[in-house]
Amino acid sequence: FGIRLGAGAQYIKIHDMKISNMWGDGICTGGYPDHIVMQRLLVTNNRRQGLSITTGTNIQVLDSEFSFTNGTKPEYGIDIEPDGGATGAYASNILIDGNYFHDNVAGGVQPYVGSKHVTISNNRFSRMKEGVYAIGSFDGVIKGNSFDNIKYEEVHLSSNVDSYQIYNNVFRKTSTTGVLTSITGLVGKATSFITNSGSTHLKVLTNQYGS
Repeated sequence: FGIRLGAGAQYIKIHDMKISNMWGDGICTGGYPDHIVMQRLLVTNNRRQGLSITTGTNIQVLDSEFSFTNGTKPEYGIDIEPDGGATGAYASNILIDGNYFHDNVAGGVQPYVGSKHVTISNNRFSRMKEGVYAIGSFDGVIKGNSFDNIKYEEVHLSSNVDSYQIYNNVFRKTSTTGVLTSITGLVGKATSFITNSGSTHLKVLTNQYGS
């Protein structure tokens, strides 16, 4: 790792740095660090992830670039994956705002099982397989982002995502799906609020679609 924040880390700001060419992650958190701010970072050409938030609370990622993550899976700009989904592990109160995600092999941000209270706002996502790919995440907001040249789904809500709101985003030069979920009836340019098995309590509204 370029930087690793472990147990007991509190009230730390990492800013104005370039972190690149790491064999694993550019940055990794674990052991529930608390009140962490990462700002104005260039995190590029790392092999596994740009940033892994495996556990932690009150983490802000602001005004940074995550790009060209490549080499071994998952290959995301930011992966919020609490200890691989271990029972009881969590990452909570995560703000990802004002960043630029591009040319990561897999995608921009992945909120995974155990992530909760995640806000992804005012970011740009470009030239990746997927923009945001949420799996088993609870209570999230995806708002005010722009997506362009995404190969598959700009926002992909997979199994057991609960209480997510997706609004005021702009999808340009997009795939044919736009917003995809495992729920039948909420695919593409849907604007609805529904409850069903699998993913539940989803609001998708006031997004713009265009070339």
